[in-house]
Amino acid sequence: MGVSALKEVFSDLRKKQVQVYFASAKIPVRDMFEKCNFYEFVSKENFYPTLRDATGIARLRQNEFGFIDTSRVPEFDEVSNVTNNLPNH
Repeated sequence: MGVSALKEVFSDLRKKQVQVYFASAKIPVRDMFEKCNFYEFVSKENFYPTLRDATGIARLRQNEFGFIDTSRVPEFDEVSNVTNNLPNH
């Protein structure tokens, strides 16, 4: 059910021209995606090892398409700081 929900959300966001990236997916999750053929629906190019990598590529792609973010872009990604300090389960 979870994979179906992800497919639906991904599809809905893409229809609205929202780029979707996945970050920090654990090995069991990636294995499940492989078994469920999720990568046939969502390309592996949309997956990144860290949140910082995903947000970095999103910013680059925004700039490529002329969507320059004029708001504050912190030198250090505060979200990555929080997620990197979470215990691994």
